[in-house]
This record gives sequence, structure tokens and C-alpha cells, in this order.
Amino acid sequence: MNRRKNVSVEDAVKASTLLEEGYSMRYVANLLERNRSTISRMIERFNQTGSYNRRPGQGRKRSTDARDERFLRQSSALRNKTVTGTMLKNELALARNVMIASRAVRRRL
Repeated sequence: MNRRKNVSVEDAVKASTLLEEGYSMRYVANLLERNRSTISRMIERFNQTGSYNRRPGQGRKRSTDARDERFLRQSSALRNKTVTGTMLKNELALARNVMIASRAVRRRL
């Protein structure tokens, strides 16, 4: 089976139509090259929300909030180009008690 991130709306409509026509969940999953549980979750989501789109708020929560990111921008990073992500990470941990990776610091700047 393929590893894809999201089920497209077209695939969701196909799956829903095939299931309504009486095809089995296994047949539909094999036809669309998806796992049976993926098809099942997609149908469950449609029954709950009436939409094939993802619900808002799904995904990993951010480890920093707007205040933490503002702290990073206002710190010496933009004034002093020699400051590393690790140095900023340590500064954020001391000042705001937030533990994030140095790579996350670089992404936010």
C-alpha cells in the first residue's frame, strides 16, 4: 500500500460511491490502494461532519506560542547575525521556560 498524507476529495467520493453501490470495504481499499482503516475513518468523518475535508485543528500542536516567537524575533537574533540557533534556544529556555529544538528556532526566524 502507498503511504500518502491525506485522502483526496476525489478518492473519498469514489470510495463513498462504491460503498453505497454495495462493494466491500476491502475491495474499495484495494482499488484505491489505501488501507481499510483509512477508508473506514474517511467514511466515519463524512458521517459525522458531512464533509470529506479534514477537520480543523488536526495535527501536531506548536511548542511555542505567539509570545515565545515574538521573544525570539526581538532577541539579539535579528540584530546580531552571529548568534546561533542553539544560543537562542538556550536563551528562550532561560527566559520563558520553553524547551524547543535549535532547528525549530531557525524555522521560526
